[in-house]
Amino acid sequence: MNKKSKGKKLKAIIHRFRNSNSREMAHNKIYNHDADISFMSATYDDVKKLGVNHELNRIRRHVIESKLNKYQHPSSDHRQLKGYRETGKWLNWIGIVADISMPTSNSLDGKILIDKFCYENDIHQLKLLDYHVWLKINEIRYLLNSDQQTIAVGDTIRGISKVTQYSSKGLSNEYGLAATLLKGAGIYVSIPTKRRPTNSAAEQFIIDYDRQDDWVAKLSNSGVPKRTLLDYQKKRDINIFVARSKGHVSAKYQPSRYKHYFERLEPVPKQISQNEKKQREIPTQYFGIVDKFKVFQKKDGCHTVIQFAYITDEIKRIVSGNKCFEYDGEILALGSLKPKDVIGFKDNRDLIKSSGTLAPLTNVKLLTNHDSQPMPTDQNLISGWVIKNFGQQSNVHNQNDLVNKFDRWLKNQKKDNKMIDIGFSTAEIAEKTTVNREQVKRYLDQNKLQPLFSQGKTDYYSTEAMNKVIEHFKQVDDRIKSALQAIKSHKPRTEYPENRKKVQQMVHKDKVMDNDANETSDKSEKSNNQHTLKINTTYGRFTTSQFKDLHEAYNELQRAIHSGLLNYFIKAKDENDNEYLISIKNIVNMS
Repeated sequence: MNKKSKGKKLKAIIHRFRNSNSREMAHNKIYNHDADISFMSATYDDVKKLGVNHELNRIRRHVIESKLNKYQHPSSDHRQLKGYRETGKWLNWIGIVADISMPTSNSLDGKILIDKFCYENDIHQLKLLDYHVWLKINEIRYLLNSDQQTIAVGDTIRGISKVTQYSSKGLSNEYGLAATLLKGAGIYVSIPTKRRPTNSAAEQFIIDYDRQDDWVAKLSNSGVPKRTLLDYQKKRDINIFVARSKGHVSAKYQPSRYKHYFERLEPVPKQISQNEKKQREIPTQYFGIVDKFKVFQKKDGCHTVIQFAYITDEIKRIVSGNKCFEYDGEILALGSLKPKDVIGFKDNRDLIKSSGTLAPLTNVKLLTNHDSQPMPTDQNLISGWVIKNFGQQSNVHNQNDLVNKFDRWLKNQKKDNKMIDIGFSTAEIAEKTTVNREQVKRYLDQNKLQPLFSQGKTDYYSTEAMNKVIEHFKQVDDRIKSALQAIKSHKPRTEYPENRKKVQQMVHKDKVMDNDANETSDKSEKSNNQHTLKINTTYGRFTTSQFKDLHEAYNELQRAIHSGLLNYFIKAKDENDNEYLISIKNIVNMS
């Protein structure tokens, strides 16, 4: 075999390998035709050679054949538009005209179906928002780049819109296009770099070519009131067009000569649906614009939240507005933040669907340059920072204490990150017990527990001192509850409903007794009115005649414990008949 034949054979083997490898790659890669947002354009040379109208119509018909959606996707709520509804900002968009819904007796306004509906930023980067969306003709308030616009199926269509929210087909929160300013409908022409004009790239978008009789709508600014046009020409503020009272473009319709969307769409392949789900699980780069910080009071202390005015993706598309995250974790390492700071982070959560306060952010980076002070990791200290820098918070206890503790923490910061006891006021200690701050202060003074430091008129005690106070009053509380339980278990039998008849019978018999018996009964009743109760305390035994019976004693002590009156006293005598005042917190049991 000569060298030439060997070379041919080798090329054939390589060719077969490449083809086989290409088929395998195509088989493994799942291609979603409807998610392909590569918009077609005519070339400058072809337009020059074949003519503008001929070449642009040829490209448009090729778009109809190869670019319109193929699959019948489930009903969409267009939730990718939600962020624009929440922030009220204008949405810049681009898509392909796919169909027309003609006016009917039930609906006098037509609608344009737009496939491959995308967000478009200032440098023409795109992000698919939804496979399709409907644009009502009466929502088109103004044509920005021409007083007249012809629209045909297959045209690329561009505009800016406000987003509205509505209910339809069982979906309570759908989002759609409201007030719209149309940039134009047409075909892009690709111009080589060396021939590219110095003007804006929009001049490559040809919107006024002749579609002959192949069109579905003709729009005109003649329908917009002259007063609205004068206001816009004077102020150059597109917000003038938002109100419905400002009018909309006039329209002329013509049926499409192509298959309607419901005639050409097929069911979505299962592989595409599964692949979409996997794609949503991949972390995405986001950018949050800091709005404010909040403090919430909970049972275990204060918790802080960072709220973003809105969140965008890598091409500045608004993903969500007013999203809140726990102000904890990695973001604290960035130091103190300010409103309007830009925070970069990665996340695989559904930031559009999720609500409430979300778990802390991860993979964070501060993208705004400014001096920052270190931030603590304790939520009470962070709360103090929020209150100090952004004002008083609603429904948060001891806010001045929180600020004072943060100030002390910041003042005592050390390079070795040594833990510092931040101190607790009597009010904060009292919140962790069943007594008031005066009783806490009295206990601290009686046991000579000195404060760590004082700020203003407020003393702050160590964690050790606070724990002693909590433990002491917990023991007192437990003893009182035990005493009340003991009292409750020794109630007189006459208290119970089933004994009431027996008591009434005894009283009736007393009435028919002779005088001597009555005198005896009176003495007995007098004795019962001065019932003597036995009290066992932590430091001795006593008796008291302060209560009519055990039931009255039980009710009185129970009222005291529920009211937090742990220093409620009972008059009592010891075994030598000496009078004392017994604190209920020292009672073990009564009988």
